[in-house]
Amino acid sequence: MKVKVILSATSTAWGHLFTEEDKKREIENFKKFFEELRRTLPEDLTLEIHSFIDREDEIRFVESLSKDDPVLYVALSFSTPGLDTLLANRNPMIFFQKMYAGHTWIISRLRRNNIILFMGSNLGDLARKIRVLYTFKKIKETKYILVTERKHIVEKAENLYRRFNFQPILIKPENFLEYFEMVPKSIAEKEAKAFVDKSVGVIEPSFNEIVDAYRFYLGMKKAIYDKDADGITIDCLSLFGKTLPAYPCVGFSLLNSEGIPAACEGDSYSLLMMFIYKYLGDKPSFISDPVIDISKNTVVHAHCVAPIRFDGIKEYPYIIRSHAEDDKSVSLEVKYDDAGSIITVANILDNCMVVSRGRLIGNPEINRGCRTKIEISVDNAYEMLWKWHGGEHVSAFGLHRVLAVGDWYNELKELSRLMGLKFVEE
Repeated sequence: MKVKVILSATSTAWGHLFTEEDKKREIENFKKFFEELRRTLPEDLTLEIHSFIDREDEIRFVESLSKDDPVLYVALSFSTPGLDTLLANRNPMIFFQKMYAGHTWIISRLRRNNIILFMGSNLGDLARKIRVLYTFKKIKETKYILVTERKHIVEKAENLYRRFNFQPILIKPENFLEYFEMVPKSIAEKEAKAFVDKSVGVIEPSFNEIVDAYRFYLGMKKAIYDKDADGITIDCLSLFGKTLPAYPCVGFSLLNSEGIPAACEGDSYSLLMMFIYKYLGDKPSFISDPVIDISKNTVVHAHCVAPIRFDGIKEYPYIIRSHAEDDKSVSLEVKYDDAGSIITVANILDNCMVVSRGRLIGNPEINRGCRTKIEISVDNAYEMLWKWHGGEHVSAFGLHRVLAVGDWYNELKELSRLMGLKFVEE
């Protein structure tokens, strides 16, 4: 992806302190800044720098851009000659007014859904805004495997494709089983043993069940590679024991730990949210079934597909367990011990993006609900209980929320506008 960066210094700045030499010096400083910033951004994101002191040169350049070109407009002076054309073309854009450069940011036309506004003393914060623009464009380039035979799950995936170009690659369950069978059992046994040795321990599953779960993980990786896909979701609850010889829970946990979004239950909406966290901040994420506790003002997020590297760095302790809802096959109980960490919780439901935040308290020790449980404190659990948003059906798609480490509230709010979604704080 290429972002066109426009350094606009075509007039005086606030206080009339902007001489020709000042302009050239300012532009050079920003070029150096963006060179450094580029090292912190994804490898496939290019910042193409264009600087202007002459207003006519800037206008000609802006008029040459495609309407689909993402733009970072850096206003270094009062005059912004290319801005009218960009606003008319509705380019996806970040508008950045340097502090004390002028008052352009007060223009009411800048407050529209295709524009991200930034004005701040810490230029490093600009990287997060660039990531929002990057995420918006990357979603449209993303392909993922969908394994299901249920029509309503396919229809939901097709709806996301129509709206956001988030592209499913449909594989029939019997065809997907071939990838499991391609993995030699001897290889799965060797890697499964190392996986067991690194764990805190094993409670319910047999070693053969763990081997099958690990074969499933390796088969998923091969399928993703073969199909040139970026992630995967499987309609696991309806297919286990019917077509699938194991639950994919372990595979989902490991893939997400490796930065490959993987969602359970054929939930393409949660998978899209997982990709959003990946593109925004290289963060793994965790699909949950929430449990609200108004007595403690907390929400417990529970599921059997937690990533081992929840923050993308540290490998947390895990216990090898069965799948909680039927005590079969294999999943993980992961222990997160970073109390106080900010956690962002979100998902896309129909025409909304629902978002909340909290701080990690710990992992409730109770053998009910799904295996991994993350308890976070919230501002008002009572209000959340009354305002909780569902989906079209009383099903996992309306129930699921997706968690990631860090505060992504503002970035998700900006992204929801770019995507044409209503932003709802739960």
